[in-house]
Amino acid sequence: MIATISKAIQNGGLPAVERTRTEDIAESRQVPDFHAPSSPYSGGLGSSYWLNRDQAPTMRTVTKKIGERAVSFFVIERSAFRDWMTNQSLEPSVHIQAWLRAFDSPSPAGEEQNEAPSLTPMKRAAIIGQLSRRYPSLESDFNRPADWVRGCSTGKRGEYYLEKIEAGCRSKWGNGNAPAALVAAVQTHKIRG
Repeated sequence: MIATISKAIQNGGLPAVERTRTEDIAESRQVPDFHAPSSPYSGGLGSSYWLNRDQAPTMRTVTKKIGERAVSFFVIERSAFRDWMTNQSLEPSVHIQAWLRAFDSPSPAGEEQNEAPSLTPMKRAAIIGQLSRRYPSLESDFNRPADWVRGCSTGKRGEYYLEKIEAGCRSKWGNGNAPAALVAAVQTHKIRG
């Protein structure tokens, strides 16, 4: 398929836009691999320092950036690719259909999409690990399930929607200025006698 697309671009059957990117130019060099010598007095005249002092050091390869160059590449736009696929009577794969679907139903500029944003289900521990630095009191809200935390549940035990939890944290504590978690208060129990 890639070879067919490349030929179509070269023949002009599939319009493509030429773009450029910068690429590093690197040079590999051999340099001595010096290591800190041990004390010449550590093992006397029979030490490895004295025995190997006249040998050339081992070499290692180092890559160093010496410049940049512009490299051109081609970009196929959705509408052109869709038209080309139709002309070739080719059935697009699932991935290409997903890419073209965005072309079929574009949202007008300035309008918000009516589609609900996708929510990420995550385990309780992963959410606490990700957000506890910004919201230190979040774990205590999970431990004594606050109403807003219960509303973020996916329905599976111990699984919550990350985006809903983050929005709840912002509404409760602002943008990451949560007070530090309080020391747990000692509870007294009535002893029956």
